Amino acid sequence: MEPVAPQNVALLDVFVAGGVRSARVRVGSTVYTVTVGEVFATSYQVVSLEDACGQFLFGDDPFRLCQGEEVIK
Repeated sequence: MEPVAPQNVALLDVFVAGGVRSARVRVGSTVYTVTVGEVFATSYQVVSLEDACGQFLFGDDPFRLCQGEEVIK
């Protein structure tokens, strides 16, 4: 299996729509609208969402992002 090139991951915003807390997360150049428990961009999962922050997993590596923050994974 070829190694995956690191990508920028950014939390654009956290919002409530229809009573469900969701987040818009950008991985590379693709934006995903996700909810808690959802797997997106193959290797990422939403663990929890708060007011403006989220807890995520990249494989089995946990990380936290708040609105406007960006990391390389």
